[in-house]
Parts: sequence; structure tokens; C-alpha cells
Amino acid sequence: MIYKVEYKAGFGFNEHNHLGFGPTIYVEEIVEYESEKEYFDFVEFFLKYSKSDDTYFKIKLLNKDDLNEKEQLSYKKYQLLRDAMCEYAKQNTTIIEDDEVEKNYYQGD
Repeated sequence: MIYKVEYKAGFGFNEHNHLGFGPTIYVEEIVEYESEKEYFDFVEFFLKYSKSDDTYFKIKLLNKDDLNEKEQLSYKKYQLLRDAMCEYAKQNTTIIEDDEVEKNYYQGD
């Protein structure tokens, strides 16, 4: 079955959460996703399109209104996995402090 899916993924720090504030760098794309299953598997889609440094990820099905039981369960698993992986990415990304860069920067004459 082919699904039309809009997803947003990205990388950001302070202004990121899954309640409406987006990341600083992101991609927004609409794709046609083909699944061999009789339902849309959110976890499978997430694992295919997410990157290890994503601190933000959202999936929206464009051609389906109500989710069946399998899709609802898949969506709950996806949310748990997404939140854990996004939190892991936030904690394991190096942030360069501006003061530190300026202090150690030497160009010479």
C-alpha cells in the first residue's frame, strides 16, 4: 500500500520540543511511502527517515483520517522511540560556546 506522508525532521537545542516549537535546522518533505504491510508502520518510517542527530521529528499521514488499532499501537511505539532518540541526540551533540571560540582564536599578523 502507498501512503502520502509529510515529515519534519531536524536539529536544534534550546527552542526544541514536540509541543510546537521547532528546531533551528530542519527538513520538511512530502513523500510517497510504500509499505508491504496492511497498515502504516510509524516506527518503520521513523527508522528509515530519521538521522542520529535529529532532535526533532514529526510524522503526518496525508491520505488517512482515522488510524486502525495496529497503526495506533505503532504510533505510540514511534512516539516513545522518537522521544528517546531525540533526547539522546540532544545530550550527545557538542555545543561550541562562542566565548570559548573567541578566546582560543588566533589569526596572527
